[in-house]
Amino acid sequence: MDWIVTTARSVEEAQTRALDLLGVDSADAEIQVIEEGKTGLFGRTKSEARVRARIKPKAPPAKEERRPSRGGDRNRNRGGGGRGSNGKGNNRDGGKRDGSGRDGGNRDGGNRDGGGRNRNRDGGKRDSGKRDGAKRDDAGTKDVVAPATSEARPSGGRDGGGRDGGGRSRNRGGNRQRNDRNDRGDRGNRNNEDRVEMPVDEQRETLQGFVTGVAIAFDPSAKVELVEEGTTLQAQVTGENLGRLVGNKASTLQSLEELARTAMHRAAAGRRYYRIQVDVDEYRARRRTALVKFATDLAQSVAESGESKAMEPMGAADRKLIHDAVAEVAGVETVSEGRDPRRYIVILATDASDEEE
Repeated sequence: MDWIVTTARSVEEAQTRALDLLGVDSADAEIQVIEEGKTGLFGRTKSEARVRARIKPKAPPAKEERRPSRGGDRNRNRGGGGRGSNGKGNNRDGGKRDGSGRDGGNRDGGNRDGGGRNRNRDGGKRDSGKRDGAKRDDAGTKDVVAPATSEARPSGGRDGGGRDGGGRSRNRGGNRQRNDRNDRGDRGNRNNEDRVEMPVDEQRETLQGFVTGVAIAFDPSAKVELVEEGTTLQAQVTGENLGRLVGNKASTLQSLEELARTAMHRAAAGRRYYRIQVDVDEYRARRRTALVKFATDLAQSVAESGESKAMEPMGAADRKLIHDAVAEVAGVETVSEGRDPRRYIVILATDASDEEE
């Protein structure tokens, strides 16, 4: 242990402090006096006493005699007298080894019929970790076209309902998307036929209360009207100054809709409920009109030029809207490619797509 140095008015006090710091008795400590204290006129201390101390190092224990190895006895008692003249070592009962002294390296089935780590991987190969659906085709080189009013934030695919275009997506280039399941509607309320239905009045009260509470925080004069359309319950918000509630490229509106669905899901507690939509100052209606016009014009351009066009990523509801709109244009078809949240639509000329097939 390292030395410690203590000071005091006298050597005895310095030693006592050192023992206290070390936490041992004087018999277990080694103490050396560096300087004795000096007393000046009238008994005043002129200089303090200094000592250094450490715990006495303990001598290492004496080494015990090593016990003889038992390996020799084992070899002598196993009928072969040690390693033998041929250097093959001990052969236990039936444990025949080859000239290298080992068991030949192959236990019965040790290679598992050519399997194990060195097995033939024909049919078991993972194609370098890439799945068939993970590769993109030449769509990455297509021109990406974005409508002027399109949302930059693609939704997770809960807007709207149904598959996009009744399975018109052909999933070109091996980019399989499970029959375009990502273009379905409200995934959180899927396969709910076996559940008890939440009363409509309770659904309306829940949605009305939540959306109203948020809307009046942006505009105290805001009003919320609920509209039922088939299996969809939409909250339509109107007011004088609700631009912030829509947000840049409808990002705030999208967030409000997701929160409204979460509130309804919690209130339902496992029961069935309508698909939930929220619209502010008829933004979604105006956007649908603009998006349909843009997709129709783009499809006509593709039909005339024969050059495919890729649109920017968008949510499931907008993709379904594009599929339905382009289906009315002759000579073109649509394909959904990519994965959420970067899933997008490619508009193809029919003749060009037939050649690819």
